[in-house]
Amino acid sequence: MSPSIIFPTTYAEVSAAVLRAKSQGPDLAVRCGWHSTAIDASGLTIDLSRHLNSVTIDAENQVARVQGGSRFSQVEREAIKFGLAVPAGTVSDVGVGGLTTGGGYGWLSGEHGLTLDSLISATVVIANGDIVEANETEHADLFWGIRG
Repeated sequence: MSPSIIFPTTYAEVSAAVLRAKSQGPDLAVRCGWHSTAIDASGLTIDLSRHLNSVTIDAENQVARVQGGSRFSQVEREAIKFGLAVPAGTVSDVGVGGLTTGGGYGWLSGEHGLTLDSLISATVVIANGDIVEANETEHADLFWGIRG
């Protein structure tokens, strides 16, 4: 596979890219928020940051729905509109995907825990291309793995 980068607009496109990478070679990287240098120079990079980056806040239930390409600054900006704060990192330009799966230690962690402690569900494209919800009741083993 020659090096390439794609900017999917749907989870179905992410699934197709995972299957493409699986069939053409093992080199695959996923870039969420551009804070790191997660580009695979020898294979396929799936960059979620351009299109899969929406943030919606359910203020009544105090829940944020955040796509994998979002940056923490987007989440923070939306939460503040409702007088809410997010237990997250100390640098606002980090991608939420890496921040969350890496733990997410920040200013509010002492009182409210790590970012990943607030994770209640994740939409995940698994290696066979299936798109699944991982939470405490569905794909609980995958959810446990995401949360560490």
